[in-house]
Amino acid sequence: MSRKNHASDPTLKERLASGHEVEDDAVDRLLPPWVSALSEVHWTPVAVAAAAAAFLTDERRQSARVLDVGAGAGKFCVVGAASTGARFEGVERNPTLVGVATLLARDIGVDRVHFHCAAMEQLDWQSYHGLYFFNPFGEYFIEDGSKILEGQPRGWRAYAHQVRTAIAKLYLMPTGTRVATYHGLGASLPPGFDLVATERFGTGILRCYIRRDPLSIASPHPPEDFFERPGIFEEPTAVLRPAWNNDGEAGTDAGHGPPLACDEGELEHE
Repeated sequence: MSRKNHASDPTLKERLASGHEVEDDAVDRLLPPWVSALSEVHWTPVAVAAAAAAFLTDERRQSARVLDVGAGAGKFCVVGAASTGARFEGVERNPTLVGVATLLARDIGVDRVHFHCAAMEQLDWQSYHGLYFFNPFGEYFIEDGSKILEGQPRGWRAYAHQVRTAIAKLYLMPTGTRVATYHGLGASLPPGFDLVATERFGTGILRCYIRRDPLSIASPHPPEDFFERPGIFEEPTAVLRPAWNNDGEAGTDAGHGPPLACDEGELEHE
């Protein structure tokens, strides 16, 4: 893997820990050039990462465990761990990006970080106090050179399957779970998650939720009709496809796409 030769940068770690403003380039320059080039579309801005991390760890502080679903190059986890001192973990399918993320944490000198090379459903989400999503499934629609899901099923059915899987996992989270989304998740959160804060950053909105209602869950899965309810699904976000805007603003097409009824067996490589 080609990458720039940088020594550990304690100054950057200290700046993140102290809450000083850090430009995205200060982190992005530590990434391999091809990964850094994807930053504007794929990697969480430093300011968003710091704000989301502060919310997700607010009650438990350094004892919190946070999971980034679709961790990519690890930018959110590294900034979050450096700025809060809490434990941050990321799950990412792309093994090359897992390696990049691990090296980024090492270069900045952050040790309370770990990256899992796995599918998101392989992890026990209930072992985490907070969850972060930066439009993790919008990648299934990217058709240009910025795509990072080589060899994976793509298109609307794959997108819908991933969103369903994430919502089903969130459905089972306990009271007190905190969730932060930037540019959306792809669907409304299950009942019992209260939206407690929003803040605009650049092209998107950071939304913060807390699970208030424990629900009486008799089944390990959402009700049969859960995904058929109006308003559950959202379109891929504007950051990846300008005509489809999760935030209900600038976009040229407010219409919905094809029906989302599908199952895993129907997924095909395109």
